[in-house]
Amino acid sequence: MGVHVPARHVTPVAPQGDDDTWLPLMRSREFVASGRWLVNLRWLAGVGVIAGCWLARAVLPTPFSATPFVAVGAAILAGNSLLLLVVRRIEAAAGDSSRARAWLARAQVTLDWVAMLVLVHHSGGLKSPLLLFYIFHIVIAALLLPHREALTFTLTTIATLAGLGVAEILGTLPHQHLAVFGPSEPPPTPTFVAVMLVALVAVGLVAHYFTSLVARSVRRSEDQLAALYLASQSVTSTLDLQEVLQGLMRETVEVMGASGASIGLLDSSGTHIEPAASFGLSERYLAKGPLALIPGYIQTDVMTTGEPTFIHVDEDRDRLQYPDVVKAEGINTILYVRLPGKTHPLGLMRAYSNRPHAFSQDDARFLATIAAQGAGAIENALAFKALRQLDEEKSQFLRVVTHELRSPVKGAQAAVKVILDGYTGELGAQQRDFVTRIGRRLTALQLLVDDLLELAAGRSGLEVEERRPLSVVQALKLVVSQIEPQSVDKRQQLVLRCDDGCEAARVLGTPTCLLRILSNLVGNAVKYTPEGGRITITARRFERQMAVEVQDTGIGIPEASLPQLFTEFYRAPNAKDVETGTGLGLVIVKDMVDRLGGTLSVQSQEGHGSTFTVCLPTCAP
Repeated sequence: MGVHVPARHVTPVAPQGDDDTWLPLMRSREFVASGRWLVNLRWLAGVGVIAGCWLARAVLPTPFSATPFVAVGAAILAGNSLLLLVVRRIEAAAGDSSRARAWLARAQVTLDWVAMLVLVHHSGGLKSPLLLFYIFHIVIAALLLPHREALTFTLTTIATLAGLGVAEILGTLPHQHLAVFGPSEPPPTPTFVAVMLVALVAVGLVAHYFTSLVARSVRRSEDQLAALYLASQSVTSTLDLQEVLQGLMRETVEVMGASGASIGLLDSSGTHIEPAASFGLSERYLAKGPLALIPGYIQTDVMTTGEPTFIHVDEDRDRLQYPDVVKAEGINTILYVRLPGKTHPLGLMRAYSNRPHAFSQDDARFLATIAAQGAGAIENALAFKALRQLDEEKSQFLRVVTHELRSPVKGAQAAVKVILDGYTGELGAQQRDFVTRIGRRLTALQLLVDDLLELAAGRSGLEVEERRPLSVVQALKLVVSQIEPQSVDKRQQLVLRCDDGCEAARVLGTPTCLLRILSNLVGNAVKYTPEGGRITITARRFERQMAVEVQDTGIGIPEASLPQLFTEFYRAPNAKDVETGTGLGLVIVKDMVDRLGGTLSVQSQEGHGSTFTVCLPTCAP
C-alpha cells in the first residue's frame, strides 16, 4: 500500500507565476536576514533625514520650518529601536517564527511608507525632490512582500499621492512651499498633477513588475534548491520507502505550486504502473486503479522515451487512460517524468495543476532532477526492504530448523543418560568414557540449538510474552541469587550496588528478555574471572535511563577482538581456552537490548578485566 495524502490535507500553495503563500518565502535565508538589514538601513535613513534638513536650511535661499523633518527623523529612529527589539526576539524565538517575520515585514514597509508620505508633503507634495524615493519603497516591497501584497502597496502609493495632489489643488491640504529654484513656487496645477500621476503609474508599475519578476525567480530557485537538497538528504536519511515517497511528493507540490503530485512504481510484471504515493489528490481519483503500459497512452510513451511530457487534458484527452476521472478531479495540466533506475525505469512521477498550460520547461527540468534524486532513495529503500524480508525469511527458516533439531537432540541425550545409568548393562571404563564424551557433545549441541532458536525468535519478532514495566533491581537480585553459588565455588567476590532511586525505576520489557540480558552479562563475568577475582554490578538511574554496569577482573578481551565481539559465532581466542560456548550469547543480548530501545557497550583490556554497560529507557511504574 502506498502513502496518499488527500487534497483536503494539503497546505494551500501559490499558483504558478504568483506567490501568495508566506511559508515558502519565510524559509528563504535572505528573508530571514532582511528584517535586520532593513533595521540597519533605517538608522541611516533617520539620521539622513535630520542631517539633510539642516543641510537644506543652509543651502536653500528661502528658509523653511525644520520641525516636521526633525520630528519624522526622530520618529524613524525611535520606531527603529522598537523594531530592533522585535527582530531580536524573533531571532531568539524557538520554533517556527515565519508568521512573525511576515507581519514584521508588513509593519516595516507600512511605517516607512507613512514616514515617506509625511516627508513628501512637507517638502513640496508632487513637486518634492523626495518623490523619487517612493520608487525605492516600491522595489523593497516587491522584494519582501508576496506578489499581490506588493502590487497592492504600489497601487496604494499611487492613489495616496494622487489624493495628496488633489487635496493641494482643492486647498484641503496647504501646499508646503520648499524653495529649490527660487523664493516663490506656485501650488501644483491639475495638468501638472495629471502628468505626474501618469509618470508615477508608469514608473511605479514598471519598477514593481520587473522587481517582482526577479524576486519570484529568485524565490523559486531557492525553493527548488531547498527541495533538491531535501531530496538528496532523503537518500541517506531514511530507508523507509513510504517516508521517502511522501516527502518527495510534499516538496514537489509546495515548490512547483502544483495542486497535487503522485508517484507510481513499475510492478513486478512490468506491465502496469501501480500507485505508490501521492499528495493533494482525492480518494476518488486515487481509486481509479493502475496505469497500463499499452501503446497509445501517455504513460507508455514517457516510460519508453524517458522525455518529460506535458499533457493538457482538453487537448490530449485521447492519450489519457482515465480522462473522465482526471477531468472530474479538476485537473487541466499534467507533467509526466520517468523515474530512472540503475538497470531499468522504476516508474513515473507526475505533477498536476488545475490551471491550463500551467507548467514550463523549467518545471520539467526541476521535476526530472527531483525524480533522479528520488530514484536513488527509492532504490535504496527497495533494496533495504528486500534485505529485511530476506533476513526475516532466514530467521524464520533458522527457527524452524532449530526447533526440529531440538527433539532429536533431547532424545539422544535421554538415550545417553539411560546408557550411563546402567539400564542397558554394565559399561567398561573405555565405553563409559566414550559415551560421556558423546553426552558432553550433545549438551553443547543443545546449548547451540537453544541459542539459535532464541536468536531466530527474537529477530523474527516472535515474542510470546507481552511487555510490561519491570524492576531492574529485582531482576538483578534474582540473577545474583542464581549465579552466586558458582561464584562461591570459585571464591570470587560478587558485589551488587544500587544507587538511590533505582528501586523505583522501571523499564518496559518482558521478564525472560530482561533476565536473559542480565544473567548472560553476570554469568560471563563469573565464567571468565579466575578464582579469587571480583565482580561488581552497579545499577544507576539517570533522567530517563537505567544503567547496569558489570565489571570484572577476569581475562579481558584482546583489542583486536572488540570490533567482532557481537558477531555471530565469534569468540575471542583467550575465551576459547577457558570455557566452551556457542559465540551467540552476546549476539542475543545485543539483539534483546536493541529491541528494548537500549544500548550495550564494552570496555576491556586483555588480562585486566572487562566492563559491560547496558542502558535501558525507563518508563512509568
